[in-house]
Parts: sequence; structure tokens; C-alpha cells
Amino acid sequence: MNHYHISSITEVYEDSFTEGESRMVNSYVLDQIIYAVTPFEAIKEYMKNNYVLRDFNPNNFALDDYKDNVIHTSFLVESLGEYGESIPSQDTIEQWKQGNKVLYSNHTTLYVKELVPVDLSFTFKP
Repeated sequence: MNHYHISSITEVYEDSFTEGESRMVNSYVLDQIIYAVTPFEAIKEYMKNNYVLRDFNPNNFALDDYKDNVIHTSFLVESLGEYGESIPSQDTIEQWKQGNKVLYSNHTTLYVKELVPVDLSFTFKP
């Protein structure tokens, strides 16, 4: 098993089907150490632990243009008030398309690093 440190920055915007995204309503930073065999498995576990997703689809992620350890994703959620958020049902999405429901677009950037042991024996010899 490898140790991965994954951190994310999420910005949440009100999203109208006809007018697109409007004001930012929330932003937050998360991070976690994940034990996994591959970075892909670590990202999958991190998303499962921290975000509401129906399924994990790597096609919904884009590699950053400048850094190979950074990926981006975006997905719609429905606010449940003080109870958090959920993936909108098909009925809710239809209401949103008709302008009868406000959904929220979560834009998330993930930073993935592998943690490796450091040999300190040469530095701290008695």
C-alpha cells in the first residue's frame, strides 16, 4: 500500500439551466491521507469519502494544463439545507431545466501527492 495525501478546493455556485452559474454560495478545503495501491484508487476513495457522487467516472475529471498531479471536476448537487447535499434525481433535474428548481454546481480541484519515507539516518547519527 502507498500513502497519498489528497487535498481539494471546492467552490459552489448557484446554477440555473437557462442562465448558467451565478453567485458563489460556498467554498471549502478538504484533505485526507489515503492508503491505496494506485493514485487512481486513492482518488476514487477520497471522492467517496468526501463528496456525494452516484458513481466514480474518470471521464468526469480533467488533468490540469500545468501540473500533472492536479485534476479538476464539476458536478451538480441539490441542497438539503442543514442536512448537506445530494445528487439530484432525474425528476429534480427536469424541474431545474424548466426553471422551477435551483441546483448548485460544485467545482473541485484535487491535488494528489504520494508520501514516501525519508531516510534520516545520515542526518541524525550519534
